[in-house]
Amino acid sequence: MLNGHNSSQTRNLPETWRQRARRWYESLVRLRLPPPRLRDNLAVGFFPHPVPVDPTREGSALVMRSADTLGGELRARSGDAVLPLVRGVQNLPLHLVVVLREHGAAYYATSVPGASGLTGHPEMRPLAVDPAPGPPSLFAGVHQCVIGEVGYRIDSRVYGVRVQRLPDLEAWYGTAEVADDLSGAGPVGGSEAEVGGRWTAVEGLLARGPGGARPERGPATVAMAHTGPVGLVHVLARADRGDAELELRWRTAGEGRSWSLRATTDGCRLVHREGDASEVVREDPARRLRRRATSSLQVLDDGGTIVVHLDGQPVFGGPVVDDRLGAAGGLAVRARGSVTLRALEAHPRAVRLPAGLDLGAPWTVRGPVRVVTDPFDGPAGDLAEPVAGRPAWRRELGTGVVERTGRGGARVRADREHPNPGRTLYTVPWPHPELADVEVTIIPPGTSAGEGHNGRSGLVLWQDPDHYVVVNLWLDDWFGGASVSTFFHLGGVETMYDYDAVWSNVGLRVRHGHPVRLRVASDGERLMIWLDGEPVNYRALTDVRPHAARLTVRRVGLAVNWEWGDDTGSAFHDFVASGPGGSERDEAAPRP
Repeated sequence: MLNGHNSSQTRNLPETWRQRARRWYESLVRLRLPPPRLRDNLAVGFFPHPVPVDPTREGSALVMRSADTLGGELRARSGDAVLPLVRGVQNLPLHLVVVLREHGAAYYATSVPGASGLTGHPEMRPLAVDPAPGPPSLFAGVHQCVIGEVGYRIDSRVYGVRVQRLPDLEAWYGTAEVADDLSGAGPVGGSEAEVGGRWTAVEGLLARGPGGARPERGPATVAMAHTGPVGLVHVLARADRGDAELELRWRTAGEGRSWSLRATTDGCRLVHREGDASEVVREDPARRLRRRATSSLQVLDDGGTIVVHLDGQPVFGGPVVDDRLGAAGGLAVRARGSVTLRALEAHPRAVRLPAGLDLGAPWTVRGPVRVVTDPFDGPAGDLAEPVAGRPAWRRELGTGVVERTGRGGARVRADREHPNPGRTLYTVPWPHPELADVEVTIIPPGTSAGEGHNGRSGLVLWQDPDHYVVVNLWLDDWFGGASVSTFFHLGGVETMYDYDAVWSNVGLRVRHGHPVRLRVASDGERLMIWLDGEPVNYRALTDVRPHAARLTVRRVGLAVNWEWGDDTGSAFHDFVASGPGGSERDEAAPRP
């Protein structure tokens, strides 16, 4: 599916004090409290009721929550909690998978190759485990409570829903590459795990029992060395007294180098080891193993970001960004004191999407043949002035000016006192209407936030004055991030005033004075946008206008846009437009 806006949420639009007073008065007269603010906008999974009152509070579901400046945050229900897993999910097609197990569920997701925090089709990323048993009867569902933000809205698209039994995943551990219930009799070291091979005893004795494995006569450590990079680890731990301690080790690279998570009844520590030296990266005394209770501990790791949850609560206040030893594999478990371990499972960072659940790859495209290039060298002056050996630019719309600087670049002729006057488009002829793949490096004006500079520059795909698409970077002082915005001018109607523009909040990927590569590719029907090689936004024209005709791209070029403010002097470098010639288009991609 394609969520309308991953950052969808309810929020009061700006209002005068008279409008606010009237709204309060009407609420009092009607004896009705203002509605609560909604930030969770989408839930997909299995629920105990056909129409749950709040799908984020029951069942087994993946939930999308607004992450404000970062776009969306993908979450998953585990026990009675909703675990925050991946922040910065962009407005791209998502393939969401919820696998029900004998006890609880496991969660997976995949998207466009290169999408932040996720794997690309046909692989999916294991995200979380819910060990809690579910109700005997469940209903598959897709539930949405809010679409859009600050007045803008765009419909969500569901390309397909499939519910199927998966014989290959019937075991309790599903897609794990290392799994062991840890029950039975005898030492764990030297025994075979249910999946993954033979455990190696590193320290002490970890002994199996009817309820799991316990350390005997001091600390005990076992390891499974021959594994790839671990993406998700989950284990249940029961602490009977205050001396209980559990340590998970992964990203092990030999010579004492590793990462470890130590959970005790006094708190949690995340430690990076380099030989004899160790560094406590994060510490959280508030998250601890519960005494005389079983705790659920899980670690999510993509090689650059570590997310830890204990009993459904985030540990260390949220994600820990650190890529040291990010490509290393290996797994070890250390236990000390009165702790019993069971149901250990470790999943890789990516697993194959089961064929029975594969609904097709998201659409993507690349033009392999460069057709138009312009490094913007040559003498200073209006870009529309001819330069020998360079593309013939034409100012297509507006009264602003984009000019060559004479130093190997172009810029918007504007500053804080004299911003660009509204939308300005410069284009060059384009000979391949079936495919346009256009990119340029943009440096937003200024050097840092707070200087009063605005960035509103980007790219345009042009058919005629009544049919074109503008994609621009939006950067402004009043917002603690930036966005990539799309405006569809179709049939002479401008979406800015219909409140159906589509944008993706990209955090600090766009900053004042820092170059960023913007790329837009389209077959006239669908549009994909990349920022520094990362896909950040996708839409079909019919997502915005259901009856829109295919765009015949006849010209491509630079855009300086008005989006609640004007540009104050963005710079452009290295314009490239590529076309077909054995392109990588996937014509089997699903369409709404």
